[in-house]
Amino acid sequence: MLRAIPRRSIVPLSRSLLTNCTRSTILSPLTVRSISSNIAPPPASSNLSGGHHYPKPKNLAEILKGVIQSTGPIPVASYMRQCLTNPDYGYYTTRNPLDLKTGDFVTSPEISSTFGEACALWYFSVFLTQLKQNAIQDPKKFKVQDKTFRFIEFGPGKGTLMYDIISTLNRFIKNNNPVEIFMIEKSDVLIREQYELLCNPAKTKAELVRVDEANFKSVTQWGHPIKWSKDDDFKIGVSEHYMNFVMAHEFFDALPVNQFRKTEKGWREYLVDLKSNVSKDILLPNVSHTTIPRTNNDKPEFKLIESPYQTLSSALPKAIPRYDSLDIGSRIEICPESHKFISQISQIISSAPVGAGLIIDYGTTTIPINTLRGIKNHKFVDPLTEPGEVDLSIDVDFSDLSMLLEDERFATWIADQGDFLNSMGLGYRTDQLVASCEEHNDEERKQKVIDAYKRLTGKNVRDMGKVYKVLGFVPDKYKSLQIPGFDNGSQKNESKAAKKQDEDEVAKPKPRVPYY
Repeated sequence: MLRAIPRRSIVPLSRSLLTNCTRSTILSPLTVRSISSNIAPPPASSNLSGGHHYPKPKNLAEILKGVIQSTGPIPVASYMRQCLTNPDYGYYTTRNPLDLKTGDFVTSPEISSTFGEACALWYFSVFLTQLKQNAIQDPKKFKVQDKTFRFIEFGPGKGTLMYDIISTLNRFIKNNNPVEIFMIEKSDVLIREQYELLCNPAKTKAELVRVDEANFKSVTQWGHPIKWSKDDDFKIGVSEHYMNFVMAHEFFDALPVNQFRKTEKGWREYLVDLKSNVSKDILLPNVSHTTIPRTNNDKPEFKLIESPYQTLSSALPKAIPRYDSLDIGSRIEICPESHKFISQISQIISSAPVGAGLIIDYGTTTIPINTLRGIKNHKFVDPLTEPGEVDLSIDVDFSDLSMLLEDERFATWIADQGDFLNSMGLGYRTDQLVASCEEHNDEERKQKVIDAYKRLTGKNVRDMGKVYKVLGFVPDKYKSLQIPGFDNGSQKNESKAAKKQDEDEVAKPKPRVPYY
């Protein structure tokens, strides 16, 4: 059972230890956050087959059933997009997936605010190194006092990570430079959560102003302007007066993927089909979909099938040598939308003289094979069950993201989350918190601090330190600088308190087991 502990119950910089399911692969084999919807549901009264009139769909499964019966099986990416961001029935658009009582998963920022503190220190450290280079190379043109810090987050969840980043940075920036925040968020529910946390309207009386259908604005509790956009093709002003810092935490794992298998006849795409009374024959040329028998199942069930012919998307792996050089039988996932978002991120950072970004997610540096998973009630479930009621996610292809950024003239670094956090001083910070707990004789709080640290940095199967990766990137002109967090020296920075506890546990005498 997931323990629900108040967010600030440990110390100001530590959150509850949540020991069950994160959205990673640690148990088995989108907040999108920003994905467009491209399957049009059949209207309440449509004439798709022989004059038959359909009642208004009761749920997303009914919509998908109607689409598949009318047009044939759909790509995995289309299925994911509808499940996550359908305006009426999507997982992210109709609930708060991070709610302590009803949410289906937990993320690093909710485990401990030291996570956000470490990220804030990374941004500020990178800012200082870039500031120094600009001051040396062009002191007359670059004037830091004229610049505005702008923090852009893709898929900001409850707003917890941005809260911790800004809270930390305010101590360093103080009133030296203005700060602005820009959030890319698809869900009205989560925009409201973020507004409540970051703007604290009960105290500040700040209003959430709707600019238009896709955009909102307000003022944070610290006095910083904040904007939200629900639009994939969001509009953000670019100017040399900004210093842009981007965060995408558990964002790319929720973007739709296309799945393929390499056959002797070429690449074949996996499609989502109905389980009952629907044949593969609907993929054959010149077959009228309106003649396919319809199912009467109240709860449509879905399955994956392999297209016997090339689809439009089959050209994707064929065009990329990294995929097309694989052996016959290889199965892969490709995320086309990641290309669009990397392009947007690159343009934002490149538009100003100072900037950097972090992408933090679970994934791999190898090509993902078959990683689509469903999560419900902190357990992994079949991703094709209960569309819109189950969170869907995939492993992020960090090598692909890195190559895309390098194509945009960025220098990149990849590290395990545990190594990155330790390099940024999380071990030292944990020991400070432990010392404070010991000073107040609070053993319970001390253990929560240590447990949270182990969860974030540990390399065991249920920990997040190895399966989660951190991708840091800066414009190419800064590639020769010493970028913190990726120095491979994290071991020496581990928490001494956590390490001692592990050593004491190993040293405990084990009960003798009688031999028979």
